[in-house]
Amino acid sequence: MMTDVWPELARTRITHAWTGFVAFTFDHLPHLGEHEGIHYAVGCQGSGVAMMSWLGHQAGLKLAGGANRPSAFDGLAFPTRPLYDGRPWFLPAVGTWYRLRDWIDRRGG
Repeated sequence: MMTDVWPELARTRITHAWTGFVAFTFDHLPHLGEHEGIHYAVGCQGSGVAMMSWLGHQAGLKLAGGANRPSAFDGLAFPTRPLYDGRPWFLPAVGTWYRLRDWIDRRGG
């Protein structure tokens, strides 16, 4: 599938792949804040390299007392969904669905 998009990579050996979780929030926004003395920057919606660099910088400024104003993502409430208790019990089913879709796509379906 990769070489369908980038045919020039046909002879490139893939040695590593990332298979971790992606930090999404139910409101599709990143969140920056502090809770009981713990500072956090979460919810990059799949754009972690760029977004977390910026959020981490903002959190660092706050910790060092150098933030001159709150960011748009500062102190947002975390919306939730019915049946969700903070543990992503549904991720195995979602992962299975996307593995099935990948299998179907590879077969040309």
